[in-house]
Amino acid sequence: MTSITLPRLSPGQFLTGGNGKVVQLYDHGTDKVLASLKGHTKRVNHIAFCEHDGELTLVLSAGTDKTTRVWAWAHDAASGEYQPCTTIRTHKHDVTGLAVHPMSTLVVLLSLNRTYSLHELLGFTQVYHSAAFEDPFTALSIHPDGALMALGTPTSEIQIYDICIGSVAANSPPENATGPFMINTLSFSENRYHLLAPNSLSSVTIWDLHKMTFNCMLYSLHELSGFTQCTIRRVQHCCGYYA
Repeated sequence: MTSITLPRLSPGQFLTGGNGKVVQLYDHGTDKVLASLKGHTKRVNHIAFCEHDGELTLVLSAGTDKTTRVWAWAHDAASGEYQPCTTIRTHKHDVTGLAVHPMSTLVVLLSLNRTYSLHELLGFTQVYHSAAFEDPFTALSIHPDGALMALGTPTSEIQIYDICIGSVAANSPPENATGPFMINTLSFSENRYHLLAPNSLSSVTIWDLHKMTFNCMLYSLHELSGFTQCTIRRVQHCCGYYA
């Protein structure tokens, strides 16, 4: 398994993707597979839900096969099944990041081809495709306000972009990083004040977004045996918890 996410409207379910090339929706209470969404020809790197009360629910997945696939489920659909909507083929290398914008109208994709792109979710039209950067991109997180996004690279560097104007707001490797190493995970806190990012393969720092500096070590996984790679799944509202 390379990715897991939980839907907002159906908390008893969860979505997974991985080396098996299939996106699967599970029901935790019954321990049953509710849907198996096929189409990827290589590993699934990232998955996401896009949900609206009483409207279509979208499942999005990004893969090593250079594609992003979208399935839709209508709440009043008689079949109760997810139907394929579209396949996005913008990027010419592995799609290594996928995030739905907080407004739920856009999806952001990034790739090892050193570019990122924005696509609207109504007609799946591409609205922006960046020029190539110096490094490939390996991690993505969008700020809860929707104005900033953080991009990670294989060289320990984290770049924070202002989505509205397309410029760099901050660009720095983590303080005291034992690099270079791949930034494979990033997460903004829901209180909007912090960004969590690895500063080694097994430890995490907090980035203070007011100062745009790495200001403290949150926790060192070196103390726990068996951990060889740090992956941040979610930061809770007060930034007092992370997983």
